[in-house]
Amino acid sequence: CTPPYACFFLDQLESSFMQTETRKPLNWFRYIDDIFFVWTHGEDSLHKFMSNLNKFNKHIKITYDFSKEHIPFLDLNVSLAEGKLFFDLYIKSTDCHQYLHYTSSHPEHTKRSIVYSQTLRISKICSLEKDFQNHSSQLRHWFFQRGYPEKIVDTEMKKVKFSNNRKKQL
Repeated sequence: CTPPYACFFLDQLESSFMQTETRKPLNWFRYIDDIFFVWTHGEDSLHKFMSNLNKFNKHIKITYDFSKEHIPFLDLNVSLAEGKLFFDLYIKSTDCHQYLHYTSSHPEHTKRSIVYSQTLRISKICSLEKDFQNHSSQLRHWFFQRGYPEKIVDTEMKKVKFSNNRKKQL
């Protein structure tokens, strides 16, 4: 957080507010000023909860979106199916996929690492192998657009395997 006291303030606000509520979220996750939570008490009580939160501190107002099916949070698309949360990669419409161009004067290991790390990121996010395969294919295309040789892209991407053994559900 910048400045350092901003995160502490939000922690205090959350903690103080939650003590006033009888109905609380099942889960609550915050990254800086983005919050994701699971609400199991019905839509009317969700709106009341958010109204109470916005009244709790006159200087802090929170906007929110909600869905019973899927919602983006940071770089995740979180969906609910069969009573479980699943994760997929969320890409904003403004994302131009401007990865480092291969002709840049960065060291070779840096360029290889970008391919590997972005593929690994996708594998850690996606709950389903079909989503991992789809996003990896798109990523491959974007690296080609940035001048990366096919051999380097394929070598680095093959190092990353999808594993459904990872726990990717809440």
